Amino acid sequence: QTAMLRKYLHRRFISSALAMRIMSFVEWKRHAEVRELKDSDVVLLNSLSEQLRIEMTQEICQPTICRHPFFRKYSSSSNVAMGRVCTQAVRRHPFSVGDVVFDAGVHADSMFFLHLGHMLYNRVTDPSGLALGEDSPEASFSSLSVGDWCAEATLWTTWVHVGTLRAQGNSEVLAVDAARFLEVTIKDHNVLQSAVKYSAKIVQALNDQAEMGELSDMPMERPVHISEARLMANLDSGSSRLRWFGRSIRPSMRALFSS
Repeated sequence: QTAMLRKYLHRRFISSALAMRIMSFVEWKRHAEVRELKDSDVVLLNSLSEQLRIEMTQEICQPTICRHPFFRKYSSSSNVAMGRVCTQAVRRHPFSVGDVVFDAGVHADSMFFLHLGHMLYNRVTDPSGLALGEDSPEASFSSLSVGDWCAEATLWTTWVHVGTLRAQGNSEVLAVDAARFLEVTIKDHNVLQSAVKYSAKIVQALNDQAEMGELSDMPMERPVHISEARLMANLDSGSSRLRWFGRSIRPSMRALFSS
């Protein structure tokens, strides 16, 4: 198969640089699949009950996702809801060296956790809205290692990426789909209230960052604490949905969780 792929790339006049990336990724993927069997390779998995499959998937995803403090609390509040997040909202995506996970200016739909490999984030700081090059003195770069996350704001508000995330090596991410995460969360009152409280802090912090021109897809350095009274006042008792808690600084930051 490897020889066939080389022949295919040669006959399609694929550049040597791209061909090397393709061959490197295929080789990495092949070794990864040897170390970690795919579900489809194990026929007996089809005989498992739905509950057993949920628990198995949860044990695969949860160690990475629960590095985030919010998801650690989410899991301790409702193991059932966490299992549903892992099975219904989380997807695994492989990336080759140089692949772009997301680009600046693109509407976001998922939060990302780095599961394998290394990635580099380039935050947009140029007034034109373009991602700055590596040689620019104003460029802001952040390295992601296994267990790190980015684009968390996607879970709490409508978000447009303000930077570019690129794989530095063959990598794999766990993507938490925002819409599916919401569907799970609003159905479980054990996690809904803590999600409401946490979203209030995050949205307020995002608005504070926007005022200072410091919006980023990377995690915030300083959480914003909001009083219990204010948080509870923002919980819509007539509906089990999350609401928009902060003042809108940027037009793109409208409510994802409308009442």
